[in-house]
Formats: sequence, C-alpha cells, structure tokens
Amino acid sequence: MSSSAPALPLILLLALGWACRRMPGLPGPVETRRTLNAVVISVLMPALMFQAMRRTALDGAFVLVPLVALGSLLLSFIAALAVYAAWQKITGLKLPKPTLGALVFCAAFGNITFLGLPLLTAYFGDVAPKIVLLHDPFCLGPLVYACGPALGAWFGDGGTSVVRRRWDPLRAVLRMPPFWAVGAGLLAQIWHLPVPAAVDHTLGLMSQAVIPLIVFSVGLALELPATRRHWGGLVVLAPAAALKLFFTPLVTLGLLGFARHIAPHVLTATEHHAVALEGAMPTMVVTAMIAETVGLDHRTAARMVALTTVLSVV
Repeated sequence: MSSSAPALPLILLLALGWACRRMPGLPGPVETRRTLNAVVISVLMPALMFQAMRRTALDGAFVLVPLVALGSLLLSFIAALAVYAAWQKITGLKLPKPTLGALVFCAAFGNITFLGLPLLTAYFGDVAPKIVLLHDPFCLGPLVYACGPALGAWFGDGGTSVVRRRWDPLRAVLRMPPFWAVGAGLLAQIWHLPVPAAVDHTLGLMSQAVIPLIVFSVGLALELPATRRHWGGLVVLAPAAALKLFFTPLVTLGLLGFARHIAPHVLTATEHHAVALEGAMPTMVVTAMIAETVGLDHRTAARMVALTTVLSVV
C-alpha cells in the first residue's frame, strides 16, 4: 500500500469542504465552519478526549511529549523573529508590526488537533488520541491562547478592550470543554471508575464523528488568493511557511532524538513517529481567529493557514 493511501480520504474530505464554500443551500463558509467547530469543540471532542484519557496509562510520555512540543514551539518563535529580521534587512522592506506578529504567531503553532488527529489516526491508529491530548490540552492548547494576546500587545494595532478581556489566557483555557474532559478522563483512569456500556458506546459514536467533521471544517477555511496582488503577497509568507513545514519538523526530530538518547524506553516506536508527524502540521486554524481579536494581521494569518495546509497535503 502506498504511504499516502491512509491520507487520501482526508484529502478528499478536505477538497469537499473547500468545494462546499459556495454550494447553494448552505450558509456561508464562515458561518458553517463556526457552527461545525462549536459542535466539535464543545460536544464531540470532549467525548474523544475523555475516552482517550481514561484508556491511557500514565507514563513518562506525559512529561516527555509536552517538553518536546514546548521546545519546538520556543525554537520556532526564535527562528521566526530572526528570519524576518534578516528578511527585512536583505529586502529593504519594512513589514507592519501586526503583519510581522501574525507571521511569527503562525510559524510557531501547528494544527495539532484539527489536522493532526485525522492524520495520526490514519497512519498510527489508536495511539493518535493520546499524542494529540499530550500536545493540545497539556501544552500547546493553553499556550496559543496565552501567546496570542502577548504578541498582540507587542505587535498588534490595539484591538478592542472587550476582545482583549475575552482572550484572557486563563479564562480561555478554562472555557475549553476538552480541557475539562481530559480532567474527567484522568480521574476516571486513576480511580478506575466504571463507565456503563451504553454510555461507552455513545461516547464511541461521538468520537467517530470528530475526524470527518474537523477535516471538512478545515476545507471550508481554505481560501485561495483571488487576485494577482494577493498571489504576489505569498512571497512574504514564504519564510514563515518554510519554518512551519521544514524547520519545526526538523527541530522536533532533533529533540526526539535527544530524548531517546537520555530516556530510550519512554516512547514506543509508534509514539515516536506520531510525535514527529505532529511537529510537521501546518499552521493552526485558530491562529487566524485569535489574530483578529488581538490586533494582529488576521488576513495574513488566514493566508498562512491556507498556504501551509495546501502545501502539507500536496
């Protein structure tokens, strides 16, 4: 079987989502995507995270995987700042601060859940939810809501005070239903709490709906440049896209290699490969929404999401 075969259904679903952006009879793509995302994040994803957490043994991966993800994030931030400082000096072009902030933001955070979960499931099966929850609720999920407002304060155009209060990092994390689902699953795992068969089956059905819906939603979010000027603007995105799709995966591989050297038995071979693939995810979709709320260039962020997502599946 071709190595790309497991991803083919995901690519087709992605294409279907993109094709439905203008399908008659459907609401606009933004409204449809927001509704789907709300259902997935508030209802279906918590079921998946609860099931994954209560079935996952507590081991060294719960420390090692978040540390690798955090190290990759920090090095990606530093690299993006350095690359764009050099790029501006070489080209003589001065990027607006909101644009620079958006590029740095998008170069650092990968789509670990909305694209990572389907791809990891396609290639690695049942290990996927564990790796995703160790990246998202345990590490990068909270950090994206903390780093967005911080970058907005440094690079943004001000935004609005109401929106800034809304994206208070702690409150944002506590409003995430998957966060509470992971906590409930952890308690169920530690205390060996039984789950009735009917409830377990229902949670399983809900979990199965997550992957097709989130891939379809990512497809709805893809928006290709409409004019020649917009295509020309992709030049500014190229360094950030290269960092996200090449630099971050290499950093992740390096950190995994170092971790395997000092703690060789913490991750299985399958978990090792799954973490490496998470490091190669394109830009996180939610960065565009956060960028808009904190005064960064949300149009640049949205183009980064589209460009890196398309490149990652080509």
